[in-house]
Amino acid sequence: MNAGSMKNACWSTLTLVLVLSGCGTNSANGANSANGTNSADECASAAAHVRACTGVAVEPSTTCDRAAAAQLLTLDCAALESAARAPAHARAVHTTLDAIACAAGIVRLCPMPACTAPPYPEVSTTCSDYIDIAGCGGCQFYACREAEHACGASGYYVAYAEKYCVRFLQSLRPRMSAAGQRFLDVARDCLMRYVDDELAPDDACDDVRARAFHSHVACYHDNGFCELPVTDQWLLINTVDPADFDVSAALQTAVSCL
Repeated sequence: MNAGSMKNACWSTLTLVLVLSGCGTNSANGANSANGTNSADECASAAAHVRACTGVAVEPSTTCDRAAAAQLLTLDCAALESAARAPAHARAVHTTLDAIACAAGIVRLCPMPACTAPPYPEVSTTCSDYIDIAGCGGCQFYACREAEHACGASGYYVAYAEKYCVRFLQSLRPRMSAAGQRFLDVARDCLMRYVDDELAPDDACDDVRARAFHSHVACYHDNGFCELPVTDQWLLINTVDPADFDVSAALQTAVSCL
């Protein structure tokens, strides 16, 4: 896929996930899409598109990721052929749609290596101490904040911040360019320092979520998201589950790049 096609696909993907998240639709739940096409039909169409481009007999996944299927349909045959040649299934006659999607850069569907960092808490460790720890071990900053004031499994610290801190480092970072890896490092630091400096441990959970999501706009824009190679932007956008997209923050980030 050339740079122009990838850019179009990247922003088409952002539009798609914004629509899905704005409607409160879980991409894997098989619900009907806005045009009346159900997820099974979209997955069948994506599988047929992959098979026509690559000759690979794609097997349906146990659950259909509606957004991923739609994204695969935006890719040209050159991109899909490259994905089908990826080492993980280069010699396979049959593979799953998720495996092709992962190889095509839809990172949320890729297996994630476990984080083997020593677990929180450690003796004489404050939450801010985790910010300077490299790798996924530093993501325990959010577990520490959750321990100070629990917002629960659906709160910002557990459901979003720690989840994506680890996923970005373990699954996304190895796939990005050197510029993309630098961006992830500085954006991670920016997001954590905002929480540490601006959010008190006893702030209301709804306020934590709203203010923390708002900080993503500046931490992404000011640290060079808009200047990243479009391939890195594609990978980052496709690391986040559509149901987890914060519509306001995503829109503000997208508009800031125009």
